Amino acid sequence: MRLSKVKRKYPERFVILVPLMRDVKSNKPLTFRVLKECWNYVECEHALTYYENEGFPGVFAFPNFADGTPPGFTPERTAQMFRVLNGCD
Repeated sequence: MRLSKVKRKYPERFVILVPLMRDVKSNKPLTFRVLKECWNYVECEHALTYYENEGFPGVFAFPNFADGTPPGFTPERTAQMFRVLNGCD
């Protein structure tokens, strides 16, 4: 699923994503697999920890909120999201 479709399908919640297909030249993800949708940051953090411990490569949380990221989303998680989206992770 493309990121634009994720934004439309899961409004006002956190979405745990893992890249499926990547661009050959830039290594940026083109499509994603939705692992879980979370309604609050505590649930999101538990799900991320679980998937990271299970060995999912490139898993990250995508905060899909119209009025900005809610409190609690750490700078480390934000950096992790941008590393994956830019093909660095």
